[in-house]
Amino acid sequence: MKMRYVLLCFLLISSVTFSQEINKTDSKPWILNQLLSQGLSAQKEGKHERAINDFTTALKIPELKNIYPKEYADFLEGYAVSSLDLGKTKGLLKKYKEVLNIRERLNDARKLSSTHLNISNYYLKTKNYSLANKHAKKAFDYAVNLEDIDFKLKVLESVLNFNLNKELKEYFKKYINLKEELIKKNNEVVNKANRYNYLNTVKEKENSILQTEKLNIQKEVSNQKKKGLYIVLVSFLIIVTIVVFWILQRKKMLYRNLLNEARVKYQERDRISKELHDGVLSKLFGIRFNLGFFAIRGDLMELNKYQYYLNELQFIEKEIREVSHKLSYNVSQKFDLLLNELLEEKSNIGGFKYKSRISSEVLWEEVDEKIKINIYRIFQELLHNIVKHSKANFVELLINLEDNSLIMKVRDNGIGIEKDKQEKGIGILNIKSRVKKINGSFQLESKDKKGVSIFIKIPLKSDFKASLLQK
Repeated sequence: MKMRYVLLCFLLISSVTFSQEINKTDSKPWILNQLLSQGLSAQKEGKHERAINDFTTALKIPELKNIYPKEYADFLEGYAVSSLDLGKTKGLLKKYKEVLNIRERLNDARKLSSTHLNISNYYLKTKNYSLANKHAKKAFDYAVNLEDIDFKLKVLESVLNFNLNKELKEYFKKYINLKEELIKKNNEVVNKANRYNYLNTVKEKENSILQTEKLNIQKEVSNQKKKGLYIVLVSFLIIVTIVVFWILQRKKMLYRNLLNEARVKYQERDRISKELHDGVLSKLFGIRFNLGFFAIRGDLMELNKYQYYLNELQFIEKEIREVSHKLSYNVSQKFDLLLNELLEEKSNIGGFKYKSRISSEVLWEEVDEKIKINIYRIFQELLHNIVKHSKANFVELLINLEDNSLIMKVRDNGIGIEKDKQEKGIGILNIKSRVKKINGSFQLESKDKKGVSIFIKIPLKSDFKASLLQK
C-alpha cells in the first residue's frame, strides 16, 4: 500500500512539474482527477482512512495550491470532511476557512454552498449551534439560485434542523415550494421520458415497416432481374436453336442438291459405260474372235505380229471393260465387288489365298467419290507390295463402319517389313499420302516372319450417317 502511494506521489509531482514547465495551468493532469475520484468514492463508502490517504497524497504535491487552487480546495475539503467523520477535529476549522477563502476568490456558488454546509456540520459536531445555523443559512443563500433542486433541498433540510421555532414557517414554505418544484421537474422528466419512449417505439415500428418494405422491394427487384435474365437466356437459346436448325436444314438441302447432281452425273456415266460395254466392247470382241479363225500363213515374224495384235485387242477389251466398270453407276453402288475383283486378280498373280469381309452397313453410293477412288488406289498399292515383297500365302481384307468412320484392315502372313522401309519405303509413303488427302489415319504393325497388318481409319461426312439411318 505504501509503495502505491509513493508511486502516485511520484507521478503527481512529475505531472504537475511538467505542466508547470510548459505553462499549461488550464488543464489539470489526469492523475489529479483519478485521486479525487478515488477519495470521494471511498468517502461515500465510509472508508475514510483510505480517502484521507488519497487526499493527503495530492496535498503533498509542491505548488499544487498555486497551480491548481480549485483542485487543492477540493482535496483539502475532502480531507476535512473525512477527518470530521472520524472524530478528528483538531485543526479542521483552519482548513475549512482556507477552503472558504479559495472558494470566495474563485466565486463558485455551488462549491461555496457545499463548503458552508460542511462548516455548519463541523459546528454542529462541536455543539456550536449558533454558528452551525449561520453557515447553514449561508449555504442556502448560495444554493437558492442554483438549478440543482436536489442539492437545494439538502441544504434547506439542514437549515430546517436549526430553525424549528420562529423561522420554521418561512423555511418550511420554501421547503414545500422546492419539493413541489422538484416533483414538477420529476413529472416533466417522466413525461418527457414517456413521450420519448412512445416516439421511439413509433419510430422503431415505422423503421421496421420501412425495412420490411425495403426488403420486399429488393426481393421484387431481384426476382424481376432473375426473370429478365431468364427471359433473355431463353430467348437467346431459342434464337440459337432456330439458327442451328436453319443451318442444318440449309446444309441438308445443299447435300440433297449435290446428291441429285451426283446421281445425274452417275446416270450419265452409267449410260456411257453401257455404250462402251455393250457397243464398242462387243464389236471389238467380235472382230478379235473372227480374226482368231483366220488361217494366217507366213514366216515366224509375221505370225508373231499377228498374235501380238490379237493380244493387244484383248488388252484393249480389258481396258475398256475396266473403264466401263469405273464409269458405271451400278458398279459404283457395288464398290465392294470392285475391291473383291481386284483382290481376286492379285491373288491369281501372287499365288495367295484370301478372305474378304466388307460390312453391308456401308452404303457405297453415299460415300464421297474421292474417298472411294483413294481407297481403291490404296488397296491396289497394298496388294502390289504384298505380291512383290511379302512372300505371303494368305491375305485378309476387313472393312467396317464405326462412329461414322470407315475402318479398313489389310493383313498378310508374309515375311514382314524392315523398320527402315516402314518409314522410307516409296509404296508406304504413297499410301500415307493418299490417306492424308482424305483426312484419314494410318497405322502399320509388322513383326519379323509374322506378316504385316495395316489399319486405316477414314472419317465420313456427318450426313452419311443420317442418310444411313433414314434408309
